[in-house]
Amino acid sequence: MQERFLLDTNAYFNFLKNTVFLDTDAKNNSYEAEIRRIKEGKCYISEISRLEIISVIGKPFSPATLNTAQTIVQFALIHNFGSLDAVIAATLLDIRMQEEFGNMCMITSDKGLKACLNKCKLPYWDAFKKE
Repeated sequence: MQERFLLDTNAYFNFLKNTVFLDTDAKNNSYEAEIRRIKEGKCYISEISRLEIISVIGKPFSPATLNTAQTIVQFALIHNFGSLDAVIAATLLDIRMQEEFGNMCMITSDKGLKACLNKCKLPYWDAFKKE
């Protein structure tokens, strides 16, 4: 059975930061082993932490965008993208509903975000794709 962890807001950000910068080729020291242990488990955050995260990084997000993101994020496990990708896709979807932005296109090279945009049938252009 997978271990389960409830992360507070600081632990959540530190975990994300350390997961991104974890050197998989580095020697296994105890700190890296703990990060891997958490990564292999199931992580949860409380509603309070969720609200803190939204209040810090989500100031430009409207309630409609967050609601749209919650419907998009259900595809994250199947199509390998993260919750922030869902928020970005929801932002594009909501903006495109306004007449003057109806043809807006996302520019991204991020594989996860492109998978999310494909699932939502939203246009994107990988301007940095090497052909």
